[in-house]
Amino acid sequence: MRNIENKIWSLKNFLLGVQNVYGWSKNHINYRMGTLGAFTAGPIAFCVNYSHGILPAFGAFGKQSGIAFIVGGLNTKTCQKMATKFKSKPLSLVAATVVATAQAGAIIYGVHEVSGTPEALNTALALSALNAPAFFGLGYYYRKKQDSGEGKGLFIQS
Repeated sequence: MRNIENKIWSLKNFLLGVQNVYGWSKNHINYRMGTLGAFTAGPIAFCVNYSHGILPAFGAFGKQSGIAFIVGGLNTKTCQKMATKFKSKPLSLVAATVVATAQAGAIIYGVHEVSGTPEALNTALALSALNAPAFFGLGYYYRKKQDSGEGKGLFIQS
C-alpha cells in the first residue's frame, strides 16, 4: 500500500512541476501564435525543399513546424515586449520588427543547417521575408493596444 501511495505522490509532484514550467513558459512563449506559425511555416519549408524529394521535404516540414511552434511563440513574445518597452513609438516598432525577425532568422537557419536541410539558407530567407512584415504588424498592434490603454488583446495575446 505504501508503494502505491509513493507512486501517487510522485505523480502529483510531477504534474505540479509540469504545471509550474507551463506557467513560467507562458511569460516567454505565446502558444497561440506559435500554433498559427507552425501551420503557416511548415508548408513553406516543405515547398522550398520539395525538389530534393518527398522525404527531405517532409523532414523540413516537421522541423519547421516544431521550430515555429516554440520559437515562433518566443519571437511573438519578444516582439510584444519590444513594442511596449520604449516611450518612442517609432523606436519600439523598429526594435520589435528587427529584433524578432533577426532572432527568428538566426534560429531557423541554425536548426536547418545543423540538421541537414538541403535548402537551409533559402528556407530561412523565405520565412524571414514573411516574418518582417508580420512582426511589424504585431508590433504595431501591441503598441496600439498599450497606447490606447486596452492592454490585453484578443487572439494574439497568450
